[in-house]
Amino acid sequence: MDGGSFLHQLPDSKLALLLRHTREAEGSTLHRMEYGCDRGGGVTFPTPVGSIEHAAVLAARPGWRCGRVISTMLGEEAEMVNWNWRSHISAVFLAGVIMLTVFAVTDTRSYACTAAYVSSGGHILVGNNEDALSPFTQVWVLPREEGKHGRVYIGYNDFTPQGGVNEKGLWFDCFSADPIAVPETAARESYAGDMHDKIMSECATVEEALALIQRYRPTFLEDALFMFGDRSGASAIVEMHATLRRQGAFQICTNFRQSEHPSGKDVCERYAVAEAMLKADPEASVSRLRALLANTHVEGTCATVYSYIYDFEKSLLYVYHFHNYENVVVFDVTKELAKGKHTYSLTDVFPRSVAAEDFASHSVAWLEAKKAARRYAQFDANTYPQFAGRYLVSNPASMAGVTVVITAGTDRLYAQLSSGGSPELIPESANAFAVYDADSATGSLQFQRDRTGRITGFIAKSGDAEIVANRTE
Repeated sequence: MDGGSFLHQLPDSKLALLLRHTREAEGSTLHRMEYGCDRGGGVTFPTPVGSIEHAAVLAARPGWRCGRVISTMLGEEAEMVNWNWRSHISAVFLAGVIMLTVFAVTDTRSYACTAAYVSSGGHILVGNNEDALSPFTQVWVLPREEGKHGRVYIGYNDFTPQGGVNEKGLWFDCFSADPIAVPETAARESYAGDMHDKIMSECATVEEALALIQRYRPTFLEDALFMFGDRSGASAIVEMHATLRRQGAFQICTNFRQSEHPSGKDVCERYAVAEAMLKADPEASVSRLRALLANTHVEGTCATVYSYIYDFEKSLLYVYHFHNYENVVVFDVTKELAKGKHTYSLTDVFPRSVAAEDFASHSVAWLEAKKAARRYAQFDANTYPQFAGRYLVSNPASMAGVTVVITAGTDRLYAQLSSGGSPELIPESANAFAVYDADSATGSLQFQRDRTGRITGFIAKSGDAEIVANRTE
């Protein structure tokens, strides 16, 4: 199959994902451009380096507003690209794109998740499916400390919270969504840290969580949705431009903005299935939510890697691994918090699964290929220990005093965060690193040196947020 035929066969959602992963592999500076699918939306592309090739790919797609996109990206070269796009796509470019993205584009539901919060008959439960590409799933416990509630999180081996509950009975989960522009809100400070952990550390109720979010510029909602629930029966979905509170016995969240698509079922089959089930029987029970999760799970290259149900009244967390709803591990949140800080790898607490292990083997190969594509080939691995140490954040003011610990392995570098997160740092030059959470780059980190070459601190960036930290040891 030639490159042109391969690209022509991809639907818009898969092409967008292909371009996203190509963008991540190249590590170029990003701009958001509009594209002309029927439902509209946004997708990110590399700027000048490689732009002709990416614009050419778009020009090949029927129904895309190619003229607008290409002229925005390439200016005077737009006509040339529109007229003869195939001549600009080299065999090497296509081979690289296909190698890095064939695993991802074979399923359109990447990064899809489903949650349902149900309050009926005096009982309150929430269920969630986590659909992703990474098999490295974990549950970790952060006990109470001064100024912070105890938290139990679930996510991946970078320990960035994807969902969880705190000792006060506040629950959250986050959901990917099409990226949109962040409005200018000069009166609000940008929060450069982990907003999930800040909320769960400081808030006890949905109302407190919503109030805290209002204090900051919503950069963390650029391509995500937050959902919260508490033991009082309150729940809410937080979008960039809207907050939707529960109406009736249940509230469902998947990966679209319900303020833009109120019916839900017209744009997401998982939402439609979950809504139909809960309208027929909104029972707040483990058995009912387990059935809902089973009926909305996904398989393929992007699969439901874990599921959970949380009973607010009993403080019990029911966890399922790799869409197997016959095997369950139940965590008593109160008892787990009393044990101190600890972690569970889901592969260690569940029986072996051939399907899960096969998925993991393919995922590992794909994730390592993505990282290798970003890694600076001339980086000297012997210099990793130079960066290791403790760093104290001095800016922004909202994070002043937070400690970040950089640790070095044989051929890896990690940043240990107060939230328990431990993203890998992928070298892109001698002193600049990409911050890699689970399966994608989420920011950059530039180490600073003095005249003698000693590392003195770093500047980390994610979106328009910036963290400045000084080395203390």
